[in-house]
Amino acid sequence: MIQRIQSVWLLLAGISMALTFKLPFYTGTKMVNAKEEYVKVFSSTNFIGLILAIAFVAICFITIFLFKNRKLQMQLVGLAILLGTLNIYFLYSNTSGLTNGTYSISAIFPIIAVGFSISALRSIWQDHKKLKDLNSNRLR
Repeated sequence: MIQRIQSVWLLLAGISMALTFKLPFYTGTKMVNAKEEYVKVFSSTNFIGLILAIAFVAICFITIFLFKNRKLQMQLVGLAILLGTLNIYFLYSNTSGLTNGTYSISAIFPIIAVGFSISALRSIWQDHKKLKDLNSNRLR
């Protein structure tokens, strides 16, 4: 049974970023050999985006089980937020060579994943603060 809200946030963040492997970020056309070619941009479109998305998902799922070490958990979630932001940047930069395209409704998933990670970081910080205050009151 999951009793900590940050576990739920991290699970939702990992699932949201994992959805970017199957759902397109952008669809458009690209000129290849004087022909227009229909292209979809996914997280797995280029190698860097693939590595960033896999690392984000892995960090989110691994961090759920590090509940005893909150400082390491906060650092890893901060790293996941950075990786998610970089992934959004690389997804956006992949759309620059495409014409006559639109962002898909599923383009919101990487942004939602970063938002869930920020919520998890806030929840971990609140837990850390609560336990720190509890321990300081014991010493008095």
